[in-house]
Amino acid sequence: MNVVVAAWNVRHGGGRRRPRIARALSLLEADVVVLPEWSPNGVPTLRGLLEDEGWHVLEAPGHVASRHYGVAIASRLPVRPGHLRAVDSTRLAHAVVEVGTRELDVLGVYVPSGSPDMARKRAFLEELAELTECWPETRPAVLAGDFNCDHRDATGSRSPRLVGEPRFAALLAAGWHDAHRQVADPMTPTFWEPRTRVGFRIDHVLARGPVQPLRSSTTTRVAEDHLVAGPDGALEPMSDHAAIVTAFQLGRVESVNLTA
Repeated sequence: MNVVVAAWNVRHGGGRRRPRIARALSLLEADVVVLPEWSPNGVPTLRGLLEDEGWHVLEAPGHVASRHYGVAIASRLPVRPGHLRAVDSTRLAHAVVEVGTRELDVLGVYVPSGSPDMARKRAFLEELAELTECWPETRPAVLAGDFNCDHRDATGSRSPRLVGEPRFAALLAAGWHDAHRQVADPMTPTFWEPRTRVGFRIDHVLARGPVQPLRSSTTTRVAEDHLVAGPDGALEPMSDHAAIVTAFQLGRVESVNLTA
């Protein structure tokens, strides 16, 4: 059983770009999309536009009481809320997606940027590691979104805020696998600094348990519309991030009580 999971930061909740973003997502050929920098606000709302296109939308629980940007998960497949909650509750969404007769846990994240508060960023990453450290290895899971950091410098241009964060490396050491890097070019950036156009891979699709990546791509445009300006500074992009689109094959899943 196969499923395609994508992650794409929609930048500041989408703004006037919301209709373009909804159209782009319909062309992305993904079953599930993690959407960092999500906002429930705006007219029309991005949620409403996506639901009109047939998506199920699950917002991080903190959006009920917060006006800050967070994360949401949109799914073409049947979905229900999972149980994981973060202290910074707009920045972690947990969905249980029905993939045929099986289930896939999708954790969507929008990690704080670290500017100006690196302590908040590190605390979130530490909490994320703690929440998932005892994840059952018999249950497939994908952890995706904007991590605002990478575990190595793929550009030659140092940025301590974005590269070399040990708490992100600790997630990989604790059992999460970088699914994109297993099957695709690990050096392709997903975000370019606006002034320097230097690129960094700070968006990730990680996996653990009985789930195998088949292919993955970094998508910068759909049809004739640009998702991101990229190194060449394309005009009127929808976001400042590219999308990562990763196809997985699910293995056998045993029934596990995750609320115990």
